[in-house]
Amino acid sequence: MKHKTSCLRKIIMSAAVLAFAMPLLINAADDLKPLQNRILNVVDSIGHVGAWQVDNCRARPAAGVEPKIGAIAVEIHGDAKHAGSKVDAPFFDGELIGCKSISVWIYVKPESNATNAGFQIKDAKGEWLMYTVPVDWTGWKQVEVDPVAAPFKQAYEQKEHDGKVDLPVTSVHVVWFAKDGGPTSLVFDALTAKSELRSGESGIRLNTAGGGVSDAGKPLDQRFIAENFDNAERNAEISYTLQTNPALNDSTPPDPVLGFDHALGCKNTWVIDGKEKGDAKMCDGEDTTGVETPWGKDYKEAVVTVELGKVRDLIAMTLQAGDANWVWKLDVSASEDGTNFKPVDGLQSYNLNGKWGRQNLPWPKQPVKASVLKLRFHDDGNGKNCIRLPVSLMVFDGAANDTLAVPKTGEIVSSGKITAKVPANNFAEISLKGTDPIGPGSYLLGLEVTLNGRKELRWSQYFVRPVDQVDTERTRRFGINSSEISVAEDMRRCGFGWVRFENAKWQMFCTAKDKYAFDGTVAPWHVNHDLIFSTYQKLGMKVLPYVFQPPKWAREVPANVKKNEAGYPPKDPADYGDAIFQLVARDGTATVDQSKLLTPDKKSGLKLIDAVELWNEPNLNDPGWGPFVGPISKYFEVMRAGAEGSRRADPSLPVSSCGWAGIGLEVIGQMSQFKYPDGKTPLDFVDIVNVHFYSGREEPEICGWDPNVDRGTVAKSGNTYPEQIEDLVAWRDQLKPKAEIWLTETGNDVGGPIGRTERYQAAKVPRTIMIALALGIEKVFIYREKGSDPAMHAGAGLLRNDGSVRPVWLTTATLIRQLQGFNGRALRLPSADPKVWMYLWEDGQRKVVATWRYEGTSKLGVDLGKANITDSFGHASTVNGTADLTISEFPLYLTLTAPGADYEKLVSDAKNLAKANAAERASLAARPAYLFDFGPPTQRLGILKGYGLPRTYTSVSKDNVWDEKKGFGFANPAMDDNDRHWIRDPLERDSCKVNPGNTFKFKLAPGKFRLKISAEGLNGQEGNITLKTAAGMEQKKIAGKEHVVEFVVDGGQVLEVGIPGYGGLNWLSAIGE
Repeated sequence: MKHKTSCLRKIIMSAAVLAFAMPLLINAADDLKPLQNRILNVVDSIGHVGAWQVDNCRARPAAGVEPKIGAIAVEIHGDAKHAGSKVDAPFFDGELIGCKSISVWIYVKPESNATNAGFQIKDAKGEWLMYTVPVDWTGWKQVEVDPVAAPFKQAYEQKEHDGKVDLPVTSVHVVWFAKDGGPTSLVFDALTAKSELRSGESGIRLNTAGGGVSDAGKPLDQRFIAENFDNAERNAEISYTLQTNPALNDSTPPDPVLGFDHALGCKNTWVIDGKEKGDAKMCDGEDTTGVETPWGKDYKEAVVTVELGKVRDLIAMTLQAGDANWVWKLDVSASEDGTNFKPVDGLQSYNLNGKWGRQNLPWPKQPVKASVLKLRFHDDGNGKNCIRLPVSLMVFDGAANDTLAVPKTGEIVSSGKITAKVPANNFAEISLKGTDPIGPGSYLLGLEVTLNGRKELRWSQYFVRPVDQVDTERTRRFGINSSEISVAEDMRRCGFGWVRFENAKWQMFCTAKDKYAFDGTVAPWHVNHDLIFSTYQKLGMKVLPYVFQPPKWAREVPANVKKNEAGYPPKDPADYGDAIFQLVARDGTATVDQSKLLTPDKKSGLKLIDAVELWNEPNLNDPGWGPFVGPISKYFEVMRAGAEGSRRADPSLPVSSCGWAGIGLEVIGQMSQFKYPDGKTPLDFVDIVNVHFYSGREEPEICGWDPNVDRGTVAKSGNTYPEQIEDLVAWRDQLKPKAEIWLTETGNDVGGPIGRTERYQAAKVPRTIMIALALGIEKVFIYREKGSDPAMHAGAGLLRNDGSVRPVWLTTATLIRQLQGFNGRALRLPSADPKVWMYLWEDGQRKVVATWRYEGTSKLGVDLGKANITDSFGHASTVNGTADLTISEFPLYLTLTAPGADYEKLVSDAKNLAKANAAERASLAARPAYLFDFGPPTQRLGILKGYGLPRTYTSVSKDNVWDEKKGFGFANPAMDDNDRHWIRDPLERDSCKVNPGNTFKFKLAPGKFRLKISAEGLNGQEGNITLKTAAGMEQKKIAGKEHVVEFVVDGGQVLEVGIPGYGGLNWLSAIGE
């Protein structure tokens, strides 16, 4: 294999000492204890910022401000509602034993609008205390305080505490108060503290400083911090390596004293009150996953068993609490043989209540031998409504027992050694600066320092972004959901050709009936649509605004509703039509007569938008948060008004349906089922069918549910994401082949209820996009451009809250560059391994195969010929054959330069398989099917899948009596129509209640049929289904979950189905054999 890589022949080291040159000592009666001047937070990024009465509080790199340490300083900014509004940013969690000083650098601008700034700390007893100083300077100033001597006061009333700082300090926040209402901001850098040494601290320790992101063509430039825990100056000899890291190894370096976490990857299971529950997810290395019981039962205890694989001398245990306060107390026991367990001293009925975040448990001074651990969570026999386990468990047996080495991740680009002097009990900033340029890609920077025979290892990610400017005319299939033009350049650089703008909300440009403004004058939002849309257009990005959330004057809100008022529909759909007309008349391509314009400047035909989307996710109608609190029939009236308003203003502007939550035809199919009085359907009024899909923590290749739709429950449909797309595309091709399908929301959270890690996000997003495009979706938009809060959808950003780049930005940029210019579908090449996916993209000049394995790694195993290889992060190489390529969840892009013999066979096999699948679909489609969905006439109808093109069930309500012409109906009207709204499956959700003696009759054509009936006895009780045919009567039992029965019957006759007792008919299908 030949690799095209850049080589760093020379690294230059520079060290800046930022602390005292001599150790600091504490005077004590019995000895002198050295103080360590430690760097707590370099402050090169801030994930979360809290605030009171401050809106839009965010962190970003401080432009134009020279940092005190590291590559950047961070500015926190927001909009204060009034004088005294407070910003609260967590900077450090951990114990500061014998702390004598806490300091941070603060940069004040003339416009900072801050009156006091300082620290809010948590002490050993859990009390929060605060100390601030007047903000009476401009520029940099180091604010320093002795937490014991300074006049700290309670941050808020805590009657159970005494208002005094009890060491050790366990958490440090930086806070400030606004001087007046309006924009407020401060810049921060280098949080440091002087405190006593912890047990085991000695030698040199290394930590990176800075985001580790550079641009292609520049040399390596990475800073790190060396901390010296000895009371003498040390010359630290540091070895480094820079490796390619195509599979994004994100493992945690070992603790210098404790070593590696030996719980990682171990089998761990949990038992609730004696019942086995499977994987406890405490040893998977992800703080975003965890398990819990259902809510509402009287749970007594949960016992977790962890199998370490061998006997270890454990010296420490740590828990990441997550939301584990529900378990209250913990007992830990250990066993060498897995049978005989002994309690661990100090960890019996250990109180977890109120202990959030990372908890270092009080371990015995002597090592505890164990191959198996048991953790019992309980509350002394008291019942609990819910038990939630900690999200992570870590156990350690000491660095001396570990083999320490930087992970091998790929080709070594550069290596060498540098030397730096680090003062006693102090730290130094060290900079690695290369001379040769580096190409795009993901790299692992490994650092190793040896001092007095003790080895210290650190490694960190180093990313290099592409700098080429893609032609957005070639990237129109790729879009991004956006709300902040401050990051528009970053999105353009990534390569997106479209923007879906989320703040074109109706209430943000309409103050009253017939009063509109798009220039940012509508309070309190002040969204300048003119500026925002023109900014995107100048960057070459097309704009899709979506319009929902009516202004207050237009809403139909019940009098007692105080929450989610903007989620209610308009009283008059025509008002929505007028709003869409005004938007499109202004920003579309057509010029509209000024007499029809209701903006003060009466501008028209500005060419600032390229399509318009009519509402967002109206099928999510929860009154507390849903985007459309009303029936879908009401939405369709609103949608038609909007579509007609757009056509009046600009007949050529593409009109999109709402962005439907989900891609299942049970929802989307309503666009062809609903009939307006004139016989038209919603599908008749749109050019674009707009859908959303999220797969949460599951792999997109096999995911069968959408956690954005089925919130709070796993409601697997049986059809995977690819299969649902195939059904959706077939539905479109059948009913409106000229319409496009746009997937305008997909992505992956980091953290939160449906998220995982940044690594998982970076691997998964490109695959999700490729599957959609390959199967016939025209455009895909990622949700979202920025956001890292660990909440549903808030953590899905390509950028973090502070604007720093996540790995997914690079994998998306690579995807766009590799697939730019390709249109239409891709051919999936077959593989003997179902977990291996290969898509072939062709345009007459290029042949690009995108390949990955969605779980684990393996060799590709087929020789596609000579190829230029680009990994997910843009690192390029060449190969003469592809069989030995290692594939993982991160796609490889193989641009074939000389296709081999395997290639031709795979393409031929793939085309034959596609033909066979098409023939099978046609055969299945030819089978006769009689489909009946029982329940209210307004119900959402079920869809038959797996028999050719998707087919819709026929609605049968209680009043549908036997009709010879129609060929179906009840012998007598049924008793009632039932709707169980909490059930997601549209077939199982509703039913017709029937009484004894009544039957449902239906006529079948001649032939053999497989009959399926879903029915339930009264209140779900056991009952029977009867089937009457010309041959006689058959009967089968129904009970609980086993309520679907099957018969094989002859057609050419009228059949009757009944329930001898009272019960309900859910659905019935008869499909030809």
